[in-house]
Amino acid sequence: TARAFYADALRVFGSIPRWAPQILGGTPFIEALAAGDSLYPPSVLLLLVMEPYRALGWKLVLHVALAGFFMFGWMRTVGVSRAASLVAGVGYMLAPFFVSLVHPGHDGKMFVTALMPLLFWAVERHFVEARIRHFAAIALVVGSVILTTHFQMAYFLFGATGLYAIFRTIQIWRAPQDEVDAPDGIESPTKTRGRVAGLRFGVFLAASMAGAAIAAVQFLPAYEYINESS
Repeated sequence: TARAFYADALRVFGSIPRWAPQILGGTPFIEALAAGDSLYPPSVLLLLVMEPYRALGWKLVLHVALAGFFMFGWMRTVGVSRAASLVAGVGYMLAPFFVSLVHPGHDGKMFVTALMPLLFWAVERHFVEARIRHFAAIALVVGSVILTTHFQMAYFLFGATGLYAIFRTIQIWRAPQDEVDAPDGIESPTKTRGRVAGLRFGVFLAASMAGAAIAAVQFLPAYEYINESS
């Protein structure tokens, strides 16, 4: 009902509703997360092009497929063979802990689970080769994960990603000097492994904060509502 109300508001008024009158006698729409993934880009796009009940089904199907593609890409980035990456992608997208969530319609959990390998893929590409496009990729995926509004799953994903980034930082720091790719502006003869590793980790943190800033329109009102009104 909340998503149908949201879709009608987008089509008729061209804007996001400020109030959800059908929930608990009325709640703020954005602050109380009345429609869940109301600002998550794939969900918004599907609601604009099809009826809400079809959009609910298609976004689940879409994220099952995307989970497989993202896992395949991440595995290829870490050097796994094409055949083994295909097995990993198919296994991940059809894993019972993930695909079984279609039955109860736990879309938020599915979104975060599908985006997990994409975030690790982007982080790995950043630590292999520091480029602005990899910075942007990390920020966009972090922002998208937050906009799914399943903050609990996002919390665990970001913790795991942080540990992975620390591991890759130590790995670069301990790598032979000639295996470390220097960022633009740092001459190879004068750089140190620690300097490069620290810079990569610092840029990773900056990209993560940029992603949080992208999604601030969603989680800051929710944080304020929970602490002051709910």
